[in-house]
Parts: sequence; C-alpha cells; structure tokens
Amino acid sequence: MYSSVSDVLKFGNAILANTLIKAETLQIMVELPDLQYDGNAYGFGWYLYGENPKYGNVFGHNGTQTGASTFLMLLPAEKTVIVVLSNTSGAMQEVTNIAISLFDIAAESAG
Repeated sequence: MYSSVSDVLKFGNAILANTLIKAETLQIMVELPDLQYDGNAYGFGWYLYGENPKYGNVFGHNGTQTGASTFLMLLPAEKTVIVVLSNTSGAMQEVTNIAISLFDIAAESAG
C-alpha cells in the first residue's frame, strides 16, 4: 500500500473525529482484550500504548514492508495525530524513536 503523510494524517483525524467509524466502535477497538500477550497490548486493530498521565489514552499502529517503515500514534484527548513514514526497509526502531520524540515535543509545547 502506498500513502503519504498527508493521507495518513487525514485517516488519523477521521478516526478521532468519528467520521470514519462511530465513537462507540472505536471504544470497542481500544479496549484491552481478555487475552493479552507480554509486551504489546493489542485491541481490535490498534496497539494500545496505555494511559499517559497528561494526555490520556494513547493508541496507534506501526508497520513495515519492503521499502517502508511507518508509525501512526493517536492521542484522542488532545485531538493529536502523529505520523512518521520512511521509505526505508528495516528502519522501524528509528521511526519509532522519531514518533516518541514528536510525542515528547507535543507534550512539552502543550505543558
């Protein structure tokens, strides 16, 4: 699948604005399942990063394929979407680090 930062940002904003799916559906998707694995909690289609003391629930998804590494993070309480796309295979750690840095920058500027 090919996309752009702009399109993934639109997707994230549509999720947060409840224009793509209903708020009730999203709530079901981000609930912790009864069955959990060590490490990453996973709802219905989203990695559940948990409650941030300042920003509330944080969830998102990452992905890789040949020639790409991506990260999408959503902070619904702040109506914030963080998107990092890379046209490099095997760059997931770097992409994740950039996403976390952007989260930290957003936290500092809002605080």
